[in-house]
Amino acid sequence: MPYHYFPAGTRQRAARWAACIGTVVALLAVFLPAPASAHSFGLRKMDNHAVDFASDEDNTDHHLYWNHFVHFQQFDQYDARTDLAMTELPRWGWNSFTDIVWFATPLAPGVNGDEMCRLVRPDGLCDRAVVRFDEDLTRDIPGYAGFFLVCHEFGHAYGFEHMGEACMRDPWNPYVSQADGTLSDHMIGHINAWY
Repeated sequence: MPYHYFPAGTRQRAARWAACIGTVVALLAVFLPAPASAHSFGLRKMDNHAVDFASDEDNTDHHLYWNHFVHFQQFDQYDARTDLAMTELPRWGWNSFTDIVWFATPLAPGVNGDEMCRLVRPDGLCDRAVVRFDEDLTRDIPGYAGFFLVCHEFGHAYGFEHMGEACMRDPWNPYVSQADGTLSDHMIGHINAWY
């Protein structure tokens, strides 16, 4: 194989270009966010660490059932174990600035709950979430499942995607397996880092 000779100036310029490219790649790695799949933490949704939430549930029976789980999970998990600060508004006491509004409603077969963005901010981030629970499950699943579902759906409101730990585990069948209605240390770290 023939040897190609490059003048010293050419070699130095090539070395400088390689160093510049390496620096740019390193800076991009530092300043660009990691893909959501790398850590299962997706879109930051709340605008700050102060979160207010309220029920918009019309059915008093459904409100009393689900509010039990919502109140305790919001305060015992998200408020007590993270840097988030919770405020529970009275039923129907929400306004256009309330962070999370929840209610029960019939959902598609096999869907126990869901979370949706109700406002996209000008910067493209999602703020103000709606959390729904399947009203047909209100008396048909064990109590621990309610704690799991609330932790899970509110977790989506704070930016979590499905992951293989704690209450963000998916798929999950409330009729078959025990559910972990808690936050993992990993999840707490992400919440505290973002909020």
